[in-house]
Amino acid sequence: MNEATPLPPAGWYPDPADETRQRYWNGTQWTMETRIGTPDFAAPGVAYTKSGATEYPTQPEVPYQAEYPPHVENPYQPTGIVPGYGAYNPNSGYEHPLYGSAYRGPRTADGVPLAGWWWRVLALLLDNIILNVVAMIYAPLLPDYTTGLTRWFEDYLRAVGQGSLNLPDIFDSQYYFIEPLLAYGAVSTIVAIIYATCMLAFKGATLGMLACQMRVVPTGHGQNATALPMGKAALRCVMYQVLSFIPLLGFINTLFPLWDKGRQTLHDKIAGTQVVRLA
Repeated sequence: MNEATPLPPAGWYPDPADETRQRYWNGTQWTMETRIGTPDFAAPGVAYTKSGATEYPTQPEVPYQAEYPPHVENPYQPTGIVPGYGAYNPNSGYEHPLYGSAYRGPRTADGVPLAGWWWRVLALLLDNIILNVVAMIYAPLLPDYTTGLTRWFEDYLRAVGQGSLNLPDIFDSQYYFIEPLLAYGAVSTIVAIIYATCMLAFKGATLGMLACQMRVVPTGHGQNATALPMGKAALRCVMYQVLSFIPLLGFINTLFPLWDKGRQTLHDKIAGTQVVRLA
């Protein structure tokens, strides 16, 4: 770079992307500050008419041909390129990482950002807390499985303490543990399906998802983030519960969005849904 020729002084100059505006040059590069109107003075090499329009003479009044670094363009040449920021599109707004970057992760086919895996896990934990609170209401109405479990555990510890090899079988009918446990599990599953199906059909999200600003939408239709058809919502919720009863498959289903291009779980793929985040 020619050290004898300095960079232009800091000040307001015609915006290279919009001649009706001015952009502030900080002495090194363009900033994000702009204003409307004709400046009180003209930048070197730029002549202003009475109407405020700019004229760029063939031979500038103050020739300036400094050799700029690769990341800085000549501020006197209206090239439509904002130095340091790449091509400027006045209709899209600035999305440079230094000034609030836009979301660049996976999106639906119509451009809505997909929810991240951790947000989905947080929403699931919140929903489980809600369902456990509801369970406190109906659990006393069901046979108590904890009594049989406690009796079996006491007998097991007693047999181990005596060195006996005849350990009690938890499936023994005397403990009356399995039947109440199955009844509790069945009621809990039905309640979870009804809760999730109704929420998705009327709100497009469960309470946990609403708290995390997420919605469940038909695959590729993120703009329709209001509610799901009842049939699609029911299928999604039932398949989630079915897959959860299969230990290995349920675990894979939970992790599936981590590597899936559309961030879908297996029950999302079956039901034809995606989870978007509206924040």
